[in-house]
Amino acid sequence: MIDQDDSSGGQSPLAKLFAPRLLAHQSEQQALVENTHASVRRVESVLNDIRDIPVRKLKDEMKELQDRQARIENLLLTLTRGMRNETGTVSSRP
Repeated sequence: MIDQDDSSGGQSPLAKLFAPRLLAHQSEQQALVENTHASVRRVESVLNDIRDIPVRKLKDEMKELQDRQARIENLLLTLTRGMRNETGTVSSRP
């Protein structure tokens, strides 16, 4: 029996029977793990791209609103400038 173990590389008959299946199962698991990691990296990159889109859109909208507000303020100042000059001249007279 010792001679049989030496010639078989130290593996029992059951180990010889299940070793190929175990190796195949391990390689399948490794392939699944690698595919999963690749998928996760792709999803992360897509999410990073998508995350920036609403921020850019919001920044653009805020800039447009600020520009609009500045134009409105300038128009109001222009329109009320005449009123301020008229009230200043009227109140300066005794």
